[in-house]
Amino acid sequence: MLWHDVRWWLLYGILAIWLQSFLPGVDIFALGFLLLLQSGKWRQATLWGILAVLVQEGTGSAVFGFSIIWYFFIVCCYVVGCGIFVADNRIFIFLLSAMLGAGRAFLAIGMYRINEAQPPMDRIIFEAVEQGLCIFLLWGLFSYLSNRFSNAH
Repeated sequence: MLWHDVRWWLLYGILAIWLQSFLPGVDIFALGFLLLLQSGKWRQATLWGILAVLVQEGTGSAVFGFSIIWYFFIVCCYVVGCGIFVADNRIFIFLLSAMLGAGRAFLAIGMYRINEAQPPMDRIIFEAVEQGLCIFLLWGLFSYLSNRFSNAH
């Protein structure tokens, strides 16, 4: 990993934490994880995923274990989607965003059920739609910035 990569991902991490303070229930780190998967940097994606899980689990924004399942789900959706589409295709990103939004809702409902609690459906659906929209809308911006920052040695 080169120094400009470290600077970019440090900046991205700060931006992700800042954006998440305005969008509670949305995982902005997941977008960075997808960008790393998309660029073929699996080792960096693994490190970023571990960092993201630690941050998400540490903030208590979801029930314990949710983030681990969430990031595994992201990898599964990405790998299956890449078998069907080209990874940087906008249709792929749109469908992946929709799938991740829906998957986040199902995971949240499942985690509430495991804890024998009544899931707040309106909040779960709102956060799932928000998650899908954030991934789709911010993907282009952060993909551009990531490439621009990496090429600016």
